[in-house]
Order: sequence, then structure tokens, then C-alpha cells
Amino acid sequence: MTDEDNSYDTPDTPHEINLAIREALKKTRALKITDMAGMNSIGVGLNEVAKITVEGTAGDFFGAFNGAATLRLIGDAGNYAGDTMSGGTIRIEGNAGYGAGSYLMGGVLNIEGNAGPCAGQGMYDGAIAIGGNAGPLAGMGMKGGMILIAGKCGKGAGHYMTGGVIYARSFKEPGKNAVELPLNKLDKSRLIEYLEVDELEVDEYKKLVPAEEKIEPEGYPVILSSPENGYLEKLVFSPAYRFYSGEEQGRMENIELRVKVGTGLRALKIPYPIMLYDMGNTSPTAMAEAKELKIPVIGLHAHEETEEEEESPTPGILRIEPDRMNVNIESLSSAKGIELIPGTGAGFEKGGVLISPTPERPLDINTENDLKGFIELLREVVAESCPIFVTVAGENIYDTVMSLASAGVDAIILRSALPSAALTTAMEALDDADKRDSVSLFVLGDFREPETAVKLFCLGAAGVVLTVPDVGPKLEEEREAFSLHTLVEGIRVLTAYAGHTSISELSREELRALDYTTAAVTGAKLVGYDQKLPIWRQ
Repeated sequence: MTDEDNSYDTPDTPHEINLAIREALKKTRALKITDMAGMNSIGVGLNEVAKITVEGTAGDFFGAFNGAATLRLIGDAGNYAGDTMSGGTIRIEGNAGYGAGSYLMGGVLNIEGNAGPCAGQGMYDGAIAIGGNAGPLAGMGMKGGMILIAGKCGKGAGHYMTGGVIYARSFKEPGKNAVELPLNKLDKSRLIEYLEVDELEVDEYKKLVPAEEKIEPEGYPVILSSPENGYLEKLVFSPAYRFYSGEEQGRMENIELRVKVGTGLRALKIPYPIMLYDMGNTSPTAMAEAKELKIPVIGLHAHEETEEEEESPTPGILRIEPDRMNVNIESLSSAKGIELIPGTGAGFEKGGVLISPTPERPLDINTENDLKGFIELLREVVAESCPIFVTVAGENIYDTVMSLASAGVDAIILRSALPSAALTTAMEALDDADKRDSVSLFVLGDFREPETAVKLFCLGAAGVVLTVPDVGPKLEEEREAFSLHTLVEGIRVLTAYAGHTSISELSREELRALDYTTAAVTGAKLVGYDQKLPIWRQ
């Protein structure tokens, strides 16, 4: 890597290269990088005005999350070049692989050669100029922006597009919800500007736009039911209760409730084993309490802080959904943590399951390798500055947790109708992967009773992630309003009564199962039997 006045040894790993780029940009605004050897996630998350030239073949996610830099690649790029970029310019003087310009929000991606399938999938704004041909499903699910193709476009272009426009010399069977229209003066000027098309050739081009009647995709797996407590109601919290005298009562204030997620520079210290999951309808009272207690809030805008909040900030964890709505380098840079939702989503409205790719799903995380690659990308974008959470749902918990553990996540949020069973299975997976000490497990649900939360801690959860919807003033009057303060104090008291000074000391020894099935699922001792079932003795 070189600039006009300095030369640098080319580092060996993508992380070292990106660190070197950031350090070099403090001294110069023009860099040259050679001998990339196909490494992934190079030149990502750059929000500085700078010119960077890269020689050689780039791997996946070249220039992803670019905010302001001008990147020039003299060679070919792998998959997802310019993924989720919001500004700046990327010029690829070669070919690009699958999903170039996915979720583009601004800036210009210029590909002088050919582009693989799904170029510009889910893009919001900006422009993608392709000097050669484009593969099938270009502009799949796009919501805005322009895709300009100097050559031919493969089958299914504009599949389920709801905005934007696609230009090409020819389209092979446009996708659903895409219609072909004649060019106007604005279209011709765009082609001349971005593709440098001769005025005599402009009339050879065609364009696709969304049909007036929007066609909604079908077949998306969703989970609409709220989670139940599963086997939790069949578990009894039965600690060795102790009597605390007046002198000992003060010891309750010293009960350790803090939770640490991640390691090193990306570690996030949470004051209580509680986080709030904001789906857009969270109770204002709960949000105010979270701010007062500095309890992290997970949501699209949870990372944002106003000047008034600086004295008592709430750690904000930014949610990244499959469509990347409102996610860019600016929002990532200010987040204290990142929640990634793979597959078709998570929480109470969506799945959170790794799924196989189909044309109806404009996603770039469809396999375990995709997930691992995207987590590595996020690490580079935020320079290892915050932990990464992944929210998952579904039945195949063991294999999913094993995959996430190998992918290097810091925490996993489990969403299941049977939380105790899912948590027990997840703990087994972490044990088998030798990741129990480095990956934290959280359980998502409507767990408002201190005893319910403590049961989950006994089963191995590092904390609970609560959904507290706004029930309205009428219901608030009819029942005692839920309080995070009360929940925190209840957890503190139960931990102290169990004879512990930290929630990390809680274990299955504090639990008793009321029936054989619950004992078999959770590994808790069966009440009256006072020992684990034979299948758990090992």
C-alpha cells in the first residue's frame, strides 16, 4: 500500500489491511493497494473523502458500506461489491460477481465488465452502471435508484420491484411487477451520462419500471404467534432460602447483575441482565425506565441520541433486517451494538431462520457461509468496536447455534415458543463448540416476572430481551403497570435469597421439574427424585 510520500508493507489479512487504510487516511487522501489475492471485505465502511486504488482481484464485499470514498479496482470483484453503500463512488475495471450493489442507498457503482445475477437487489437509491451484460434478476426487489446496463440483461429483471428504473439494450422475460416503457428525454440523458452512450445508439435501449399495481411476494414464512412460556411454568425456582438480618440486608445492593457481551474493544457492559426489544410500539413508560436504568434498547433507531440524552445515554443496539432499511455507515458508526437478523427476519412478526435462496427473497444471507461472511464484513465496517448479536428462531436450534458460534458472533438472541427447551439445546451446542465462555445467550419474549427471568438465568441465559408493547392508558388503569425497576429489584432479591452474590452463580441446582418431560427437556432435577434423570447424569 502506497501514497505519494510513503510506502507500506502490504498486510496479510483483511482486518490488517483495513486498519492500515484507516491509519493512512489520517495522513493522506490518496492510496494505492496491490496484491489483494482475492481477500474479502477490503475497503469497507469508509466515510472519508479519499481516493483509493486497488490492483488485483478483490473478494466478496469489496467497498461495502462505503459512505464517501472513491474506490477504483483494477481487476475483478467477487460477490456483493458495494453492498449497502450510501455514498461515494466505486469503479470496478473488470467483472463483478453476484449481488453487486445490493441494498445501494446512494453513490455510484460503476462496473466496466459484466455483472453476475441479482445486481442491485433491494437497492433504494443511487446508480449502478454496467458496461457489459447483467445476469438474471437484476434489480430484484429494488425500491429506487437506477441500474444502467450497456449490454443485455438476463431473465427476471425487476422481479417484484416497487420503485426505480432499469435500462438495458434488451431484457429476457422481465420479472413480475416490471413493465417495459418507451424512453423519454430524461432517460436518454441518463444513458449518455452514465454509460457514455452515443446519441445515435440511445434509441436501441429499453427500460423497466414497476407496474402501477404492486404485487406482494408470496410464500414468506412468518411467525405471528407470541411466544409462550413453554416448560417454564413446570419449573420451580427452589433455592436454599436464607434469612437476612438488618445488617445483612445491605448486601443485596451488592448483588452483581452486570452482564458483559463481547471481548476486548468491542465489549459491551450491560448494567442488568435485561434488554428492551423495540418493534415500534414499545411502551413509552418502559422506554423512559430503560433510559433511566441505562438498559440497552434494540431497534432501528435505538442507537440515536439527542443532545439532551448525552448525560444519561441508553446503549443503543442497531437492528439490521434483511432489507437493510435505514442502515448505513453513519448509523453503524454510532451504534453500541449490532443485532443482525438473517433469513426472513425475527421477533414476533418474522422468522429469523436461515433459508435457501429463491427469486422471491431478495436476501444476501441464505447459507451458513453467507452468514459468516457478513459477520466478518460487519466486524471490518465497525473496526471491532461493538459486539454483534444474531437473532434466530426455528426448530433447528442446535445446528444454528453451532454455525453462529463458528461464525464468531458475540451473542445469540433466541426467539422460541419453548424458551427453556431452546435455551437448553443452545447451551449444549455452545458446550460442544467450546464457546460457552465467549458467546452469550439471551432469550426474547414477554418475561415480566422476576422468577421467570431467574429460571432462564438458571438454565444458562446471560439475560432476557423483553417486548413491552404500549397497551394504552385504559389498560394501564385496569392493572398495575409493568415496571423495569420492579423486575430488576425482584431479580436481585431472588439471587440473594439463593445465597449467591452474582447472577452468574445461578444454575440448574436451583430448579426442580414438576414432571418427567420437563426434567428430560431441561436437565433439572425431578421434584421428589432429587437427582437428574439417567439421560442427564453424564
